[in-house]
Amino acid sequence: MKLCGLNHKLFMTGLLLISAMMLSLMQAPFNMSFLAWVCLVPFALAVCFSGTGKTIYLLSFLVYWLFWIANLYWVKYVTVPGWIASSAICAIYWPAGVFFLRWSQRKRIPLFVSLTVTAAGLEAWKGVLFNGFDWHLLAHSQYSNLEIIQFADITGAAGVSVLIALVNGVLAQLIMRQMISPMQRKEECSSCGIPRRPNLFSNILGVFLAAAALASALYYGNIRLEDVRQNTEQGPKIGIVQTNYISLVNGSNISEYEMMDRLLELSRECAEAGAKFIVWPETVVPGILNEDYLMHCPEYSSSRIFDRKIRDFAAQYQCFVLAGASAATVEEINGEPEVVENFNSAFLYLDDGSKFARRFDKIHLVPFGEYIPFREYEPLMKALRHFIPYDFDYSLDAGDSLMRFPVQLEGKAWGFAVSICYEDTDAQLCRRLAYPDGETKVDWLLNISNDGWYIRQQGTKLAGSTEAPQRTAISVFRAIENRIAIPRSVNTGLSCFIGPDGTVIDGFEAGTLPQDAWQRHIVEGWFIDRVPLCRIETVFSKQGDIVNDGFGYLFTGLFFLSAIERFTFRRKKDYKNEENKIDNTD
Repeated sequence: MKLCGLNHKLFMTGLLLISAMMLSLMQAPFNMSFLAWVCLVPFALAVCFSGTGKTIYLLSFLVYWLFWIANLYWVKYVTVPGWIASSAICAIYWPAGVFFLRWSQRKRIPLFVSLTVTAAGLEAWKGVLFNGFDWHLLAHSQYSNLEIIQFADITGAAGVSVLIALVNGVLAQLIMRQMISPMQRKEECSSCGIPRRPNLFSNILGVFLAAAALASALYYGNIRLEDVRQNTEQGPKIGIVQTNYISLVNGSNISEYEMMDRLLELSRECAEAGAKFIVWPETVVPGILNEDYLMHCPEYSSSRIFDRKIRDFAAQYQCFVLAGASAATVEEINGEPEVVENFNSAFLYLDDGSKFARRFDKIHLVPFGEYIPFREYEPLMKALRHFIPYDFDYSLDAGDSLMRFPVQLEGKAWGFAVSICYEDTDAQLCRRLAYPDGETKVDWLLNISNDGWYIRQQGTKLAGSTEAPQRTAISVFRAIENRIAIPRSVNTGLSCFIGPDGTVIDGFEAGTLPQDAWQRHIVEGWFIDRVPLCRIETVFSKQGDIVNDGFGYLFTGLFFLSAIERFTFRRKKDYKNEENKIDNTD
């Protein structure tokens, strides 16, 4: 097989587009999870048949920039320049993958090895660089295939991605062997070279490893599912409230007082149905609620009014309320109180109307959404203003402490932790939240979020986005990794319980939201159910995300080795060319 010129470019572009399309459709809400097992095959073939030219680098960046623009379309509701820029940042990883795969090809590293290292390594990079963005990972496509993802309690989601990449690499290598005849390799074209034909032994080894890994994952998954379900018991009742309003840069589609009144009305229904612990979404209270701020506020301020309303509600119904709101640090400057720090926080109101002394401040902040990177550098700050939704420095400050909240329900003492918004995409952070003292696991790990930023008004109705189901799918892995239930309270949805086995639980004991958890999007309501409790401690909880870190370090080391080798080779080549010119002149 040999393609030159325009046909070769079209061939590579077509393969990259097919790969991008499959990477999109395999994720929620499309749920074509089977595509994950072949989605990297066209990409790998495009790279392997790219020859020695540099076109593949530009093509891979452009195609996957379009891929991210299409898949992160909901970011444009907040900031259009930020949407384009964040998509470009995510696309940069693909040319890096191309570079490494081509180096591996020259080193005659089997494709099933190099593609696995590339895919897992780039996912590790994506989870760290630019404050991390663990979105659209290969593993996330399998959230509903519970049998195959149970070993995430050992390896984390990264292990599932490794398995998927391995299968893709084996299939790509088998196809390559069929596409390349033994004689074709001798007819290599200088501009679009034909790769080396994979040898038979390498193919047999790859098939054996992939089959063994798949069989082991399924075997472990079936046994582990049964074990987890046998060791899961029903805990106390928890009430979840889901509001349904749009969050906008310049406010919301309803006033802050209407928002608060509707929130309390839903909570009254929930409390009257028997809930003694009620959870509200992130920043659903439009005020600042910490005491050292409120002491500086007049009685008629909205923050003081909202704080009193929550206290009165908790005391009246003798229930605990977990409220998402803002917090602020106040210091006296020149004799006047001034806010010097702002936080995205969770507050616990007790069943006697008092407020728990401590709060949880969000630790993992979203760049551009919650803080402006490098804002201390004025020239850079001016440039970055084009990519942020506000015309002022709105940056939040990151929390620095883990928190175990105590509640007394049904005659027993319980402890829980909270993740806020996109913190549920951070596997390492959720592991720490589940063990705030480093030793004892909390009973459940709440997630409170406000996804009202990513919906829009269409006529008289609200229109959702793919962001909500994809976030829910990611939370499945946090539940499995730590064998902990994750109750979710999300403005605009999806609010639900995720069990320690990764099941997104349908139904509830009482409520007004849809019974089908995946239909709780762009609706308002509440539900009460018993939280499932599991005491199993996992390898992942004890050892951390060692698979992700291991592949991240391995890929980084090999990538820089290949870059140094490439740079050194080019310098030597340029030096020899210069010597030849001098010799010819003489």
